[in-house]
Amino acid sequence: MSRSNARVCAFMLIYDYLMGDSFDYDLSLSSILDCDKDEFSLDDSDMTYIRQSFDCVVEHLDDIKQVISSHLSFGKKLDDIFSIDLALCVLAIASIDYLGEDKSLVINEIVRMAKRYSTDKSYAFVNGLISSIYRE
Repeated sequence: MSRSNARVCAFMLIYDYLMGDSFDYDLSLSSILDCDKDEFSLDDSDMTYIRQSFDCVVEHLDDIKQVISSHLSFGKKLDDIFSIDLALCVLAIASIDYLGEDKSLVINEIVRMAKRYSTDKSYAFVNGLISSIYRE
């Protein structure tokens, strides 16, 4: 499977984690894979990547949220961000800052995911926010 498909799976887990009061990693992963059997065919390296991405987000979530908050404009607050867009931005920052992934590749994949999974205008917001963080 490609890394981009594994990143999609990681995004879905992160979204579930950010939205739920109680979260079970194995149950959420199983639900995601059951719903999208045709799309996801994971090997061991994909499962390792997904787990590393998820664990990285959990460990660094407060710092990541602070970075996002400091780059919001027009009086926006973190709570104003559409939850799917927030999950995408969190994954992007974790991937680039903590997992050492290629910035351009991650941003391109995250923007593609925003186009697919979020609103019509979300990809522009996600791209602008992530780009502003890494322009510095």
